[in-house]
Amino acid sequence: MDSGRGVVVFVLTGESKHLTYYKNSYDVIPAEISVLEKLTRDNPSQYQDTLRIKNLIGSLHERLGSIRHLLKHASREEIETSLDSVKTMLNEVQSQASLIVEVEQKIESDFPKIQAEQRMKVKNLLTAGVIFNILLAVSLAVIFNRGTARRLAILMENTGRFAKGGELLPPLKGNDEIARLDRIFNDMVKTLKEAEKERLEVERMKQEFISMVSHDLRSPLNSVLAFLNMLPEGVYGELSELGVNKANVANRNITRLIGLINDLLDAEKLESGKLTMNFTTIDLADILERSVESMRGLAEKEEVIIELPPVDMQIEADGDRLMQVVINLLSNAIKFSPKGGRIKLTATAAGDRVAVKVQDEGRGIAPRYQKMIFERFQQVTTSDGTEKGGSGLGLAICKAIVEQHGGIIGVDSQEGKGSTFWFKIPLSQHKKTDAPAEAAPVG
Repeated sequence: MDSGRGVVVFVLTGESKHLTYYKNSYDVIPAEISVLEKLTRDNPSQYQDTLRIKNLIGSLHERLGSIRHLLKHASREEIETSLDSVKTMLNEVQSQASLIVEVEQKIESDFPKIQAEQRMKVKNLLTAGVIFNILLAVSLAVIFNRGTARRLAILMENTGRFAKGGELLPPLKGNDEIARLDRIFNDMVKTLKEAEKERLEVERMKQEFISMVSHDLRSPLNSVLAFLNMLPEGVYGELSELGVNKANVANRNITRLIGLINDLLDAEKLESGKLTMNFTTIDLADILERSVESMRGLAEKEEVIIELPPVDMQIEADGDRLMQVVINLLSNAIKFSPKGGRIKLTATAAGDRVAVKVQDEGRGIAPRYQKMIFERFQQVTTSDGTEKGGSGLGLAICKAIVEQHGGIIGVDSQEGKGSTFWFKIPLSQHKKTDAPAEAAPVG
């Protein structure tokens, strides 16, 4: 209607600004009609009224455009006739719009009642839904809990049977978490049983090997060693110098082999806990002196000097096993010391412990090997076993003996500057703790 008014005023006044007003007013009409179509699409009668308005506006737009053309070519009467038709169309547009407005006013007046009814329906639906969900949840919980409790009881029963070594119940059926857990548990038990069978078989074979080494090898080797010891003495006749040398070489090899067998037996006894310790109060100086005396011959052969400062200390330990540790450390120090080198054996009190260390002037040990050498069959280089002798079990046995005394063992070393092997044990076994103290250099 604003658009039509702009054309009418333009016709009456001839001012072009009213045509601009007409254009600006009309430009918004298509968008508004589109919105109205969407709003009334679900109501057939209102939608038909909207289409009528849309058609009327289209016709009105054409008529208004024709009036602009008539201004240049038509008479006054023709223009007035066209204006009358415009007024008629505007009245029809207004009439159709009024119908929609009346319907909208009725909807607006009825809306509170309709809204209240809708709220009540929604409320009833929500109430029914909540009640249904509660009942469903309770039912499912009861069913689930009964089934879950029963299945969990089977899992617990299987756990108890496994702990007692009995047969497990058949695996649970299904693909839920409990069934999968039960199958995993059954698989784990099966694997453990197979591993246990393999372990027992390995243990049996190991015991057979130890028995064979102990009885079938050590006894004959001792007999051979005794025979070789008598050969140089001429018990079976005089030997040439070459024969004596060969007998001595064989003697050393047999002695080394018997030492290896003894190391294997000791390592096995230590690992299985069958090697018992006989703790008594002993004079530490006596242990160290006897150890040095045992190594004196090897030291003189290798032209190495062993120094032992005075020691005055009583400790509670297994003297024979402690001497075995000291002799092993001295033996290694002698093997890796240069000609004319010195080895220093010392013992000092450190609180409630005694610290014993063997310091040499050998080649030293790289940091990456310093922990490894205390494990079984581990040596710094592969040639040490053949060139220096040894099985790679000595330090592992030393470590086990020291730990059974409640102590710790270690090494401080730099390549090219020698090594210091040390161990610390309690002065009294009554004071030792379950956990050994942390490894620290003995100083």
